[in-house]
Amino acid sequence: MKNKPRYLSKSRFRTSLECATKLYYSGKKEYSDQKNANDFLRELAKGGIQIGEYAKYFFSDDPQGITVNTKPYEYEESIKQTKERLAKPGDVVIAEAAFLHNNCYVRADILQRKNGVLYLYEVKAKSWSSDTEFTKKNGSPSLSWAAYLYDVAFQKWVIRNSTDQHVKAHLMLVNKDAVCDTPDWPNTSKS
Repeated sequence: MKNKPRYLSKSRFRTSLECATKLYYSGKKEYSDQKNANDFLRELAKGGIQIGEYAKYFFSDDPQGITVNTKPYEYEESIKQTKERLAKPGDVVIAEAAFLHNNCYVRADILQRKNGVLYLYEVKAKSWSSDTEFTKKNGSPSLSWAAYLYDVAFQKWVIRNSTDQHVKAHLMLVNKDAVCDTPDWPNTSKS
């Protein structure tokens, strides 16, 4: 059986920011990942998946139609499907678009090509408000946002180098300041 490649994916890149030793051991079958056994982290991940699915509706009425549906280690197939969609003329929206540059592999949550420019949207379940500060006064990422900003920067770098196109990167976050415009939801009034 052919060994699957060990690309530097965006999740492995985030791991490398935490600890280089964790990166070395990540994905090796002989070393178990304790996160996989943690019920709380699994449930937390489900919330992130729900936000990711919801975000697709901002770009398309048919979220499944824009999604590159491949299994996690079908690198070549996901890249092939992405290239086929990007080969179409005009504006395009792709969810889970796959890119490879050197040994670095990313799956973009949402990629939109509009007027010849690629817009990368990294979707996170983390919330922000109007007083959120993403960077320090010196311009470096604030501690609480550094991992998110480096994550989107890594993806932008891979996409830019694998397509040779201009890429604008964005974080898509839950807005804590937004007000629900559905009255009485959930309906708590007593009759």
